[in-house]
Amino acid sequence: YNEPNNYSGKISDAKWNYIQFSAVAAIRKIDEDRVVCLSPMNFNSAHKLSSMLVKRSDKHIVADVHNYAPMRFTHQGAEWMDDSYKAEIPFSQDMMNDFEQALIVAEEYQKETGIKVIIGEFGVYEKQVSEEDVSQFLSGAVKLMEKHNITNCAYVGDTQGDYEATVDAGIDFIWADYGFGKPERCDAVIHSFKELLNL
Repeated sequence: YNEPNNYSGKISDAKWNYIQFSAVAAIRKIDEDRVVCLSPMNFNSAHKLSSMLVKRSDKHIVADVHNYAPMRFTHQGAEWMDDSYKAEIPFSQDMMNDFEQALIVAEEYQKETGIKVIIGEFGVYEKQVSEEDVSQFLSGAVKLMEKHNITNCAYVGDTQGDYEATVDAGIDFIWADYGFGKPERCDAVIHSFKELLNL
């Protein structure tokens, strides 16, 4: 379930906690070491990390946060957004303050719980944003993730297109060679999903 939220009124925080906690319990009955990635509510918001029900003694849990702040910049021109997102907004350095707020929360959660947080999604919808503005935003985002000790982000994929996306984002690419394609280069190779634990 991508980006859990209660916009429909059907998935409350409590219900989502029950679903995730039950799923982890079922997995642990057959595999104690498998890495399980959990998602906070409100579209994987860092500000909902503290609301997640998780067994802190489980050392193979990862929390996946999505960070598209500031939305007015990153989602401008997106067809699925309302008309207020049609305005063209150029990049400005103060935008990175909005992006950083989620990282501050994520870093504190890591320190408090010992649970690793990754930024599973971030970026800019490029329909009406210049390449230079996209580049400045993405490079700034990566620097901020490093500043807040959210540095182990990487993209696992199996195609040339996957690799090219990591070049644009400025992150490492791990090639899953059991997939469908072969990229021109990679930073690491895995032969099974479980090998991610060794990287």
